Amino acid sequence: MSRRPLSEALSDAGEKKWADIERRLPELLKNLWEAPGAARLEHDPSIPREPGLYLFLRKGQPLYIGQTRNLRSRLANHCRPTGGHNAATFAFLMAKNSYKEKHGVWVGTRNDLQADPDFVGLFMDAKQEVSKMEIRFILCEDPELRTVFEVYAAEHLGTKEFNSFETH
Repeated sequence: MSRRPLSEALSDAGEKKWADIERRLPELLKNLWEAPGAARLEHDPSIPREPGLYLFLRKGQPLYIGQTRNLRSRLANHCRPTGGHNAATFAFLMAKNSYKEKHGVWVGTRNDLQADPDFVGLFMDAKQEVSKMEIRFILCEDPELRTVFEVYAAEHLGTKEFNSFETH
């Protein structure tokens, strides 16, 4: 079985799409950075139910970048007191870091951690903190652009503590 050379396998449409994504990344980052910032509840009436990118900041410091198909729903999930570990991802990561600082190394599943009363308190505190953080968001319809942008922005804004892109 012979393989075609990579140059023959590459799609012109794919190359053009990638070039377009690369070209748009710096402007998207600038737009997100310059977007109005406020706590989620202060933004709430203006948060659209459309695809986009969002950034959480604490005292002007970027902490977490995300992308979604529905900004209003996703931002509410991050902040909702009843949100679980799969919905309030940022708060979960904050609580997990606090738990590790308090108890040392953590070994187990997310469900194990959610069953620990000490973690539950840290998680509730983190959700409360996240709900008060400054959020900036912009619209972005293109799912491939949103996906690549999330990694690009995390690298440029230094949000790797909470945007590790490691699988669960």
